[in-house]
Amino acid sequence: MPDGQPIYQHLADAIYAACPEADGVYISLAQESLLDDRLRHAALPGYNTESKQSRRPTLLILYDARGNNTTESAGPAAGLLAAHRAHPDATWLVVGCDYPFVTVEALSQLREMYAEPVTCFRNDEGFCEPLIGIWSPRALERLAENDAKGRSGPSAVVRELDGLTIRPNGACSTKVLCNVNTPQEWEAAQGILTR
Repeated sequence: MPDGQPIYQHLADAIYAACPEADGVYISLAQESLLDDRLRHAALPGYNTESKQSRRPTLLILYDARGNNTTESAGPAAGLLAAHRAHPDATWLVVGCDYPFVTVEALSQLREMYAEPVTCFRNDEGFCEPLIGIWSPRALERLAENDAKGRSGPSAVVRELDGLTIRPNGACSTKVLCNVNTPQEWEAAQGILTR
């Protein structure tokens, strides 16, 4: 990010600001992920990345179940399924790591409008953005069932369960859903973030 912090920290801070009652923020990683110092320490059992006086969240690491011999995740379902395996009764607020414009306001809107089994944003074309959403145990169970059958797309679960899809409110609503997947897109996002 322009302020020098990694994007995961920016997003963890936004999640924690929207959910201050949370004990921490989970970061989902491929088993073979390269870790910076902060994530390396967060991955140690029992290590608390922040003091109680800090306004920053404690980071907790979840790894994809299957190794894939790369530093990349096995796909969007892998992180959701790792979360569900770790805490099968939890409802999860999820933000993909490639959404640098996500705001506390957008995440608060998701929380306010949440309806089971799954609620996520939809973009201008009407497609759901399942990696900016809230997933119940029921929705994650369906994702696990689909994944076992070779259908790992989270968007399919949103459709199958008739999940709620909403448009983000506010002046930055279109930017919130902008994701970056290439170095060129990241460079363009950096330009917008520094304005």
